[in-house]
Amino acid sequence: MFWGSATASPRCRHIHIGSAKIYSEVVGSGSPVVLIHGLAASTRWWEKNVSALARDHEVHSIDLVGSGRSGGSFVLREAASILATWMERCDLGRAALIGHSMGGHIAADLAAAHPHLIDRLVLVDAAIQIAGTAQAAAQRPGGLSFLPVSILPLVVPEALRTGLPKLALAAYDMSRHDMGPTLQKIRARSLVIWGERDPMVPLSIGYTLASMLPGKALVVVRGAGHVPMWEQPAAFNKIVTTFLSSRDGSVHTTPTMH
Repeated sequence: MFWGSATASPRCRHIHIGSAKIYSEVVGSGSPVVLIHGLAASTRWWEKNVSALARDHEVHSIDLVGSGRSGGSFVLREAASILATWMERCDLGRAALIGHSMGGHIAADLAAAHPHLIDRLVLVDAAIQIAGTAQAAAQRPGGLSFLPVSILPLVVPEALRTGLPKLALAAYDMSRHDMGPTLQKIRARSLVIWGERDPMVPLSIGYTLASMLPGKALVVVRGAGHVPMWEQPAAFNKIVTTFLSSRDGSVHTTPTMH
């Protein structure tokens, strides 16, 4: 696993929450940051980002229930509650959440339901359905074909392990859940990051999402698709570290980053 030469090896642990066994890795020190991956993914999707974030933060990468090295059966509507319990068990206090794709959906749910746990919120190409916007139709197993080739060795084993029926069910649950009322409850300082060429979740959803969140901040990553933290890690890391370090949650970057 790549963590960068300046970063110590991650500390790994399992925590049992009900029938689920949650695997996570932590590296660095400072204010806590929690990384939440998307559908058919794992902690490994953040390999190009952890080192940069860990320079100033205690970075927690988590495998969602039923993904990576976590056990149990994944249920979308339970994910935020399980993560809240996990955060409390880890005694993180108020943390920054960074959620990608389905992880963005879960992070938004968590920020709305458990505001006392969340300091800042970053949603990355989030698979969020808002009434009146275009469907994120490619958030289905067939959408995996739009991912960058370099990440397929990570996603294919996870997709096979999870199984197409469960992937399809999670995608269906996301597509039918209007997150508009949930977004209106979020009070954490927020940032939306979107790949300029995302073929899976349209950029138009990113604009709508940003308009509904505190700060109304959106940064578009030029040349990136659905996985900007993997496809354009230098730009992504600069955007996120700037946001996390600013006192007021502002992003002192141009609206579109190379």
